[in-house]
Amino acid sequence: AHPPYLYMLPTADGGRRYVQRFIIPVLDDMAQTMGVLLVFYDQTHEQELSRAREELTRMIVHDLRSPLTAVTTGLKLLQDYIPATNDAYALIQSTTQNSRQAVRKLLARVDSLLDIAKMQSGRLAIDRDDVVIAEVVETVQQELAPLAKELDITIVAQVPDSLSTLSIDRDKVERLLLNLVDNALKYSPMDDEIIVRVHPEGTQGAKAGFVRIDVVDHGPGVPEDYKQALFDSFVQVEGREKVRRGVGLGLSFCKMVSEAHGGGIWIEDNQPTGSIFAFTLPVEGEIHNLDDLDLDDLSEQLQGL
Repeated sequence: AHPPYLYMLPTADGGRRYVQRFIIPVLDDMAQTMGVLLVFYDQTHEQELSRAREELTRMIVHDLRSPLTAVTTGLKLLQDYIPATNDAYALIQSTTQNSRQAVRKLLARVDSLLDIAKMQSGRLAIDRDDVVIAEVVETVQQELAPLAKELDITIVAQVPDSLSTLSIDRDKVERLLLNLVDNALKYSPMDDEIIVRVHPEGTQGAKAGFVRIDVVDHGPGVPEDYKQALFDSFVQVEGREKVRRGVGLGLSFCKMVSEAHGGGIWIEDNQPTGSIFAFTLPVEGEIHNLDDLDLDDLSEQLQGL
């Protein structure tokens, strides 16, 4: 069957009706195509619900972001106001720094919530640029360094010097990697290490024009029946306790970002214990989404089907 197409049709009263069309080949006894079956579904109600959900999400995100930004500004003022000669200077600097980091993490989750809603509606734009992935890994290391130090965990980067520049949306990929490394920090034992490993192009299961990136930990691992479900929204491994708990949106965001770049994401077992969260991203100059395709050439190919 051909993929479905969604059409927007104006109605007489000035409204809109959304119709989804499926084309299903009809085969004879010799498995030869003898015709096609056109199936139409009225998707108006589903589209209206999706639009209402996105508007609600956007309103919630806006209402959360404004006060969080105000809190961040207040903490910075407090840091700048207390003189270095004050007896409480070191304590205030440490406390406000940790608080600002927590607020930044919450703001990132708010942004992820909005991005997930956009991706699910098919309207999220990937703003790709030529990016050196080693710089993204270094930024993530610096961002999570205070938390890693508190847990006595070392974040180790393994990036080949000869690696090609990647064609990615830096901000979204940085948040993707932040989510994975932060998730590894939650479940890694004390006095351990987390490895961020970038493989050469087209190796370790990555197709040509893509690189594979691993986040490796030595935690309890992921049960087999959760390895796919964890990438759905609001899903977490039941019965697992840890000091820091999430809401199950981080991995869903990671999946959508990797797939929006034309790649994929999955979980492997690390030996002897732990997990490997692997994802793939495109290198510089490759075509990986419909915006980059030659539509005339694509049309000619479709006519030949």
